[in-house]
Amino acid sequence: MVAGVFSFCRAHHRRRVFPTRGIAGSRPIWNARPSAAGFKGQDRVYLVGVDTAKGALYARLRIDKPGPGYVHFPTIDGVDDRYFEQLTAEHVVVRRGEGRSYRQWILPQHKRNETLDCYVLAMAACRATGFRLDGEIVAQPAPPPLGDLPVSVDGEPPPEPWIDRNRLRPRSAWWDR
Repeated sequence: MVAGVFSFCRAHHRRRVFPTRGIAGSRPIWNARPSAAGFKGQDRVYLVGVDTAKGALYARLRIDKPGPGYVHFPTIDGVDDRYFEQLTAEHVVVRRGEGRSYRQWILPQHKRNETLDCYVLAMAACRATGFRLDGEIVAQPAPPPLGDLPVSVDGEPPPEPWIDRNRLRPRSAWWDR
């Protein structure tokens, strides 16, 4: 299964599809440099600081007035009590070991936390793409109205002028040159 993930990410690298792995501890939510997966010659993995992301989310959930940092939720059927139970399923415990104190996130038995995991990965994706959601909105090209969509001519696929192709390309590095 892991080899399939790496081959999929390799095939879609130009579209900025990255293999990720969550890692505990005090680490950045998204590290711009990938880490070795474990063995020499293996693909690189981007580490996601899950503890930092969970702490940032829980801090934002404590903000009760709309403004910077406030988390807005849509009023649709999928966002119900079960959604919020999964979002807040884990709690942090301070433990002591090896002469130091550390924080550990605990998931009680028979609780589910898929919503929290998806939110953490979405935060990492925002950091990976460079979008800012914390006060400054990055200008995105708007799609044209439905009446102005390009039409296919002679069987050729219509151009997609509203997609910024440069945003789909990964940042070049010295080894890509």
